[in-house]
Amino acid sequence: MIELSPSRSANILAVAAILGILGTFALVWQAGEGVGATAGPSVLATAEDAVYFIAGGTLYHADGNGALQDAATLASLDLPAAVSHLAVMPDALLVAEGRRGTVQRCDLPRRTCVELARIPLPPEGATLALAHAPQEARFYVADSARHELHAWGLDGKHQYRLTIAGGLKYPNDLAWLGAGQLLIADTNHHRVLVIEDQGRGRSRVVQQVEADNPLGSSGNTWPTAAARDGAGRVWAVNSNGLLQNGEIIVFDVAGTARQRIALAGAADPIALAPLPQAMLVLDHDHYRLQAVSLEDFSVRDFGDDAVQGALRALQARRGHWQQIRYFSIGMMVLFGVLGALAGYLDWQARRRLVPGERRPGVVQHPADVARQVQTAAASLRLRSDAQGVTWLAVNPKFLRLMRLLLLAIGVLFGLIVLLFHSAGSRLSWEFISLLGAVSAAVMAAAFWAQYRMQRMRIGTDGTVIHVVDILGRQGQGTPEEFVQTGRRLLLGRVAVPLPNPAAAVFDKDAFDALFGPLLERVPRSNEFAILWRDLRRGDPLTWGSLVAVIVFIALRVWFEF
Repeated sequence: MIELSPSRSANILAVAAILGILGTFALVWQAGEGVGATAGPSVLATAEDAVYFIAGGTLYHADGNGALQDAATLASLDLPAAVSHLAVMPDALLVAEGRRGTVQRCDLPRRTCVELARIPLPPEGATLALAHAPQEARFYVADSARHELHAWGLDGKHQYRLTIAGGLKYPNDLAWLGAGQLLIADTNHHRVLVIEDQGRGRSRVVQQVEADNPLGSSGNTWPTAAARDGAGRVWAVNSNGLLQNGEIIVFDVAGTARQRIALAGAADPIALAPLPQAMLVLDHDHYRLQAVSLEDFSVRDFGDDAVQGALRALQARRGHWQQIRYFSIGMMVLFGVLGALAGYLDWQARRRLVPGERRPGVVQHPADVARQVQTAAASLRLRSDAQGVTWLAVNPKFLRLMRLLLLAIGVLFGLIVLLFHSAGSRLSWEFISLLGAVSAAVMAAAFWAQYRMQRMRIGTDGTVIHVVDILGRQGQGTPEEFVQTGRRLLLGRVAVPLPNPAAAVFDKDAFDALFGPLLERVPRSNEFAILWRDLRRGDPLTWGSLVAVIVFIALRVWFEF
């Protein structure tokens, strides 16, 4: 129930706090969308004379010298934002996206994409890595959700699953080396593999490079990206356990670490792709695309003014949205403080309304209160029981409204189950069945509660308040207990919330006539006072809720900053 405070200042501050928090929530959401739409470069693929990368929801195409040739938004290609890998074909581009689990063949000049294959994935999606084998007219897909490597024909037909010695654990990168060989970044096995596809699902390990090496930092043993240059050297991005703070290590043909690439600033490379004279490096956090010379390992920015300008503009827009988000979070905290101040002013104002204070229209003496209750019961033609208690039953209109609401919720649950079922290629039937069972259980409990609600009653004899809850338990309490505990009465050891008159559970006119005189002579409490009292009493539900809120805020701030 929303009721005005006796303090005008508290009401003004409360309204300002509510409107401000709602507005900042909308602004935080909009800023989050803006930050997501301006994400740094994330996917990279090369051929001898072509470079492709994705940044800020746009697919860029440059030639081997870095001159920008074309740029197309993912939306214009009907591609989602969750593109996880690219592979270059002579006349097209293979695109894997890890949300719907599709591999598509895209013609960038014509802005068209055709689905070649659909890989079954769990509901949360996965990272899919691609490699195109032109001599064999097939492509390979490394599935990080099921830790598998599969071969597919360019006609979209699945050919076989490759068996690899030692298995795979989160294969996050894949590259075709020619002559039947594939390069795999086997992240959670801390190794980079070169395997030979021997057909019909068989493979042979040609080379195994261990990520743990004397040149790398301690703990950076998780290869997330790998490539091989023209000299046969294996380049790997080794990251820490959180897949962050990556560093590039170059291994010779024997698998020995020979060089650690020194990138400018606090670089965090996430992707590698070879060119004839250099190795391209993608730095997502710093919006950099760099080329490392194969001769002296010198580092330079890759791309002409158009490429570098697009990255800088994207980074500037992201910084703008990030500032708006930080500002919004700060304003949300400020409006929260205003709300707390409004609560304090309300509490101070209510403390001044002591029971002995005379106010117009308020009956002071309990005998007068009882007389008014009896008069109201007679005018409403309500009969009292043998103990002199006049009872109110649940409003039939409220019960009908509850039935309609529960039916609408049931239809919504059914639509959700059907929606998930329509994505059956990605969701197991066990998950669909569990979702349906949970929905049925929730609806059964809700209908049971609604049925039992018919037995709920509230009454008074003019001095105390009596209640019968949906479980049939009976209890009574003084008006002071009813108000000061936030409309709760203790039935045994359980605090039972009583219906809010504003929700029309009972007939509002009858409730006001019977209980108004009782409640008006009691100073109303405030939610902050109730919360503080429950905390002092050690109420486990109150303490658990407070701890949950603190943990949620701490996690939100940690993920934000």
